[in-house]
Amino acid sequence: MRLIVGSWCVLHYCGRSRHKRLTPELTIVVKDVNAARPRWKWLLLVTYAAQNKTYTGRPVRYSPYPFNSYRLLPTSSGTTSRVTAARAMRVLVVDDCLDTIESTAMLLRLDGHDVDTANDGVTCIARATVFRPDVLLLDIGMPTLNGYAIAREIRRLELVPKPYLVAVTGYGTRDDKRQSGEAGFDLHLCKPLDMQTYQGLVTLVQAGSSIFDTARSLTQQNQEVTTDLMFRQLDMANVYLDLAATTLMDDRRDKCIAHATEARNKVSRCLESGACVDDRVAAMVNRLQLLSTRMAAYAREVTH
Repeated sequence: MRLIVGSWCVLHYCGRSRHKRLTPELTIVVKDVNAARPRWKWLLLVTYAAQNKTYTGRPVRYSPYPFNSYRLLPTSSGTTSRVTAARAMRVLVVDDCLDTIESTAMLLRLDGHDVDTANDGVTCIARATVFRPDVLLLDIGMPTLNGYAIAREIRRLELVPKPYLVAVTGYGTRDDKRQSGEAGFDLHLCKPLDMQTYQGLVTLVQAGSSIFDTARSLTQQNQEVTTDLMFRQLDMANVYLDLAATTLMDDRRDKCIAHATEARNKVSRCLESGACVDDRVAAMVNRLQLLSTRMAAYAREVTH
């Protein structure tokens, strides 16, 4: 396996991360790293392709994000984009860290999606009204307008198509998820995200639509990631039911119930498409039944 000029690597130097596009000079540094620059550490990102002898010796393109997942993407035709199984989505990536924006956008584009970016709330809202994303990956901790404020404004605009809002943050407590639910997020995910997570999102968002035939062609690894996302979607559905039970405003309660119902239906369609790994189907069905029972009980309580 050899490096190619023009590919990306991540350089860890003195505890800091830097994205570098390989040049002939940097390629030499990589080859001589142990002898010439022992305190420089290049993270050569590794994935299933690197362990598969089919790809041995072929040129590879290194993905710079996330730093700790060690993913590698072969440039050969050995890996075809997931958009052969589902249409390319329009994805808006919003983060105040330019490195995160660039690396996330690159991963999504490598998978065939149409990507736009923004590094602040005002720009995000302006881009969203023009770009009309299918999915919006939104960082929470940003200056001026944080992710919660941006999500509320996006929901207020009632864009068509309705974007699937994903909170991407370093915080994953129950209270953090509750705040995401109050702001109108569809899903709450903790950093870092990798290519498999993005591909799982495609399955989750598009399951049951006419453009997504089946999820049974997914690899085992992608199935496992998609299954995790399905469970997280059910968690968000329960968060919305919690919010519905505590709000005093009828319109707000109706929106929470609608969000919970949409999340449940999305997971049901995903389950029917075969995206859930076999040994977790029973647990998934049980969680769906518990959620449906809770929703029915809440509906009866509101009626009376």
